[in-house]
Amino acid sequence: MSLERVTASFDIELSGSTKRYAVTAKQGDKATRYVAVTLVDHESEYSIPAGSVVTAFIKKPDGTNVYEACTFSGATVTVELTNQTLAAAGTALCEVEVKTADASQIITSVTFEIEIEKKIKDEDAIMSSDEMTAFDAQMQAYAVSEAARVSAEASRVSAES
Repeated sequence: MSLERVTASFDIELSGSTKRYAVTAKQGDKATRYVAVTLVDHESEYSIPAGSVVTAFIKKPDGTNVYEACTFSGATVTVELTNQTLAAAGTALCEVEVKTADASQIITSVTFEIEIEKKIKDEDAIMSSDEMTAFDAQMQAYAVSEAARVSAEASRVSAES
């Protein structure tokens, strides 16, 4: 059994002609809160090219940062509000960055707000800190490819013997 995902959805204009949006979440929630942001350019959905890298940059109310790798489909980017994102109560600021795989082009959304309501229940176990899931995922991919390279090299040495 698992809890259902709660997703706040809205459009955000890349041209900057719209104001900040407020998303509300509860401090300490975990693996249940998401934001689905549809990127638009002058009221038309923005086409995110396949292979793009999409990251949410979140400045938490306590000044720490979250760099969250995002998924996307069409013009809609899904941002998970992780336990770490929701660790500190107050107003967090978020922007979504889309860059080409070679990083030759980058476009960033306007900033939107995430209002994190203080939880009444006291949970000292949740300590706010920086989080870099995009970096962690990249390092994991490197570790997997390095293990494959070492295995292939061992096979080559064995075959030559």
